[in-house]
Amino acid sequence: MTRSTRDEIVAVAARLFSEKGFAGTTMSAIAKEAGLRQSSLYYYFNRKEQILQASFLLNRAPLEFIRRIGVAPGSAALKLYRLVRYDTLQLCSAIFDVNEIERLAVRQPHEFEQFWRDRQSLHDWVEQLVRQGIDDGQFIDADPTLAALGFLSYNEGVQNWFRAQEMHRIDSDAAFTYPAYEAEEVADFLAGGALRSILVRPSELERIRVQAAKFPDDPPVEDG
Repeated sequence: MTRSTRDEIVAVAARLFSEKGFAGTTMSAIAKEAGLRQSSLYYYFNRKEQILQASFLLNRAPLEFIRRIGVAPGSAALKLYRLVRYDTLQLCSAIFDVNEIERLAVRQPHEFEQFWRDRQSLHDWVEQLVRQGIDDGQFIDADPTLAALGFLSYNEGVQNWFRAQEMHRIDSDAAFTYPAYEAEEVADFLAGGALRSILVRPSELERIRVQAAKFPDDPPVEDG
């Protein structure tokens, strides 16, 4: 995956923030690691706080998505499937490692206060969907909080292998190889697995897949 200059800056800064802390990372260090002059860096970001805010998109994109579809017509099962699929797609195309950002957020909770608020809001939406599905008889009687935690972490590990596919091609000499998969294929598989785990009647999954396919849920592509 080829990164734009802006995306490269955010990815590099996220790593530096994690290693040195937000306060200990300078704009000059970010520019150096990104292979830019400091004046070029200021073309994209005036302050490192702006770079930090860019990392919040990891939470913001699925949160804005569920806020939009959460109040629209449709069953809880359909909305949950669409959310997990959407979130997986955006994780596959994310410019930085979600686990790296979350480690940074744990270490520096004050700088990431908005990140955690967004995370809480996203969790609350998913928990509400699970409760609704249980009340409607679509979902098994599960702990809504545990289910929400599980669904939101279910697809985060996808980055560990999806973005490394080129290094593990079947025709390579790597010690571990596997076929290349498209993001849509991965998203469909994970969304289906998540939903199947909680449906009272797993046979409903195919019908829900067909319903979900009618919506253009792919994450927007950012201009470089």
